[in-house]
Amino acid sequence: MQPRPFGVTKRSVPFGWAAFAVAAWIVAVDNLSFWAGLVRAQGEGWPATLPALAALAAVLVLVWSSVLRAATWGWLAKPLWIGLLLVSAVAAHFVDRWGILVDKGMMRNVLQTDPREASDLLNAWLAADVAVRGLLPAIALAFTPLSADRAGRRGAWALVSFLGAAAVLGAALATFYPVYSTTFRNHRELRLQLVPSNYLGGLYGVLKPRRDSAPGLPNKPLARN
Repeated sequence: MQPRPFGVTKRSVPFGWAAFAVAAWIVAVDNLSFWAGLVRAQGEGWPATLPALAALAAVLVLVWSSVLRAATWGWLAKPLWIGLLLVSAVAAHFVDRWGILVDKGMMRNVLQTDPREASDLLNAWLAADVAVRGLLPAIALAFTPLSADRAGRRGAWALVSFLGAAAVLGAALATFYPVYSTTFRNHRELRLQLVPSNYLGGLYGVLKPRRDSAPGLPNKPLARN
């Protein structure tokens, strides 16, 4: 039996743990403005709400890790997760540095931006931020071998993850509902700072078909005088 070269290992990371790591990184590192705003919203008594904030973080990580595991498999996982890490880092930069709230209107502006306008936003701060929050974890993921994830096993673990997230969410709501209801009712901007749901929701709002008219047909008046 030949010895392995130094630094080389055949061990692979379980698929589910990789999805959990990606979700945890995005929730923790790409949402600095969201968590800071959430703490500020609690006022001077914010230390007493730390358990509520920790429970919310656990729910977000469990939900997104479940989505990542259920929606991707095989060789598609790494490219999609890497793309999510990079786009989330870009979105986090503009939310953190410029205080941008990402909604459907903002995503429409992004899609309509021409290259000349986009070049004005490229600078060293953006490159450094995306390198740390997006490129570094993307490189780590690219060079991390993942264990095979069979379809049946993937579905079972995704179901367990969703049920776990639902259980944690139920317990959190039962325990900290006054904190959540007051915070998100009075600070609706927080949901537009939450990466990646802000830009994914905004993109869906832009791309979804309109219901008021069929494709290719002009709108008809509802009534005539």
